Amino acid sequence: MNRLFSDVTRDELRTVFQPSKIVMGIVAVVPGIEYNLLPLCFHMWTSYSPLMYCVAIHCRNYSAELFRHASDFALAIPGETMADQVMYCGTHSGRDTNKAEKCGVRWLSSQTIDTPGIATALANLELTVKKRVETGDHLLVVGEVLSIRLAQPHAERPLLAIGPKTEGLQVLAKSGIHTIGVCPSRDSVL
Repeated sequence: MNRLFSDVTRDELRTVFQPSKIVMGIVAVVPGIEYNLLPLCFHMWTSYSPLMYCVAIHCRNYSAELFRHASDFALAIPGETMADQVMYCGTHSGRDTNKAEKCGVRWLSSQTIDTPGIATALANLELTVKKRVETGDHLLVVGEVLSIRLAQPHAERPLLAIGPKTEGLQVLAKSGIHTIGVCPSRDSVL
């Protein structure tokens, strides 16, 4: 069967290319004192040996300025009880407010880096910055993963950034075009 393809915009592609899993980036504002949080949907593993992970931050964001100077960062995998915190952190700038303080984030001391993880997350990754690459309007930050810590037990479902189609997903938070949700069961494959 021959299919017809048509040119579409990125927003039109979202109808078949989302949802995507959310991770929370944690980067120092003042190392050892204050940290900024940002939800990230552009992220991926880039190497198994050494274990490396990459995140993309929009260059206009305050967080991109922080990542340009950071020597390490943490990534937290948020569960459903963090949906409102994640939405708040994604719709407010750390330039104007201490998002961690405003959201009542409980920090988890890291084992290998100065930047903490999040105590209520499903998992935390500790990374040291290895490379930064400007790609158009985003800054890619590649980090070597030094530690991965999974909460025990971890019964919550991981958060998803949902596109315009929400059928079959449970919506937990919505603000403008941003929708956060979860799969209806832990057994769902995504």
